[in-house]
Amino acid sequence: MPIKQRNKKLWCEYHKECGHTTHNCRELKKALNKLAEEGKINRYLKSPLKDKQRSKASKEVQEAQSSADTNMSINVIAGGFASGGLSNRARKGHLRSLEEPVYDVDTPSSTLTDPPMVFGDDNVKKIQRPHDDPLVIHMKVANAKVKKILVDNGSSTDIITWKCIEQMYFGRKDLTPLEKPLAGFGGKHVYPLGTIKLPVRLGEKKKGRSLVHTFLVVDTPLPYNMIIGRPLLNRVKAVISTYHLLLQFETDDGSVGKIYGDQFEGRKCYVESLKQPESSVN
Repeated sequence: MPIKQRNKKLWCEYHKECGHTTHNCRELKKALNKLAEEGKINRYLKSPLKDKQRSKASKEVQEAQSSADTNMSINVIAGGFASGGLSNRARKGHLRSLEEPVYDVDTPSSTLTDPPMVFGDDNVKKIQRPHDDPLVIHMKVANAKVKKILVDNGSSTDIITWKCIEQMYFGRKDLTPLEKPLAGFGGKHVYPLGTIKLPVRLGEKKKGRSLVHTFLVVDTPLPYNMIIGRPLLNRVKAVISTYHLLLQFETDDGSVGKIYGDQFEGRKCYVESLKQPESSVN
C-alpha cells in the first residue's frame, strides 16, 4: 500500500514505518520465533519451553520459514510498464490477447530485416572459465559513463537508483511521480520514487545506438547503479550470451553492435549483493 494511504497512527518500531503496530508485526513475530527455536533468547524468557510448547514453536517456525521461502523465491523484478501496462485490467487484457491466434501485422517496423547476430569463437573475449558471472556492462547515460549496469532479461522494467540519479545532478523535480509497486527485491514490494526519461547510448559513438528511454527510479540498496530489463533490451533488439558475457544489439544504422561485460565488475557486484551495500557511480 502506498505510504500516503497508510494509517499514520499505527507505528512499527521494527520496520520504522507506519501502517501497522509493532505488536501486530508478522515479520517481527517470525524473527522472534526463529531466535527462540535456535535458543538465542532463552535468557530473556521466563522459563524454558516444555516439550509440547517447543514442538508447537518448532512447527510455527517451520511454517514461517516455509512462507518466507515462498516469498524469497521471487527471483525476477516484476512491475512497471511492461506486459500490458500499469493496471491489473491492462495486464489481464495483455494475457488474454494470447488466447486468439497471433499474426504478424504488416507495419513499417515489422517489414525491416533484423540484423543476424552470431556467437562463436571469434566473439570470445578473454574470460575466466568456467564461470557463472552476471552480465554487467558500462553505458553512457545522460552526462555520465555509468558502470555497474546489470543486464537482466528477467526484469520487466528498467531501473536506475536514486543515488545514481543524484550523482548525475538530477533532482526530485526531474521525476514523474509513480505509485505502482515493484516486486522482486528480496521478496518485498518497493515503491519507486518516480520515472525519468534519460538519453542513453549503447556502444561506441557513431557505432552504437542512441535513444531516450524511461527508467523507474528506486531508493533501495543495490550493488548495481542500473538494471536493464526487457523493455530496453527488446527496443534495441538485443540478444544476450551469458556464456560469452556479450550483448549484441541493432545500432542506429541497422548493423550489429557489441558490448562485452566486465567480468571483474560483475563478480564484484555479486559479492557486494550479499552485503546489500549502497550503489554508486564509479
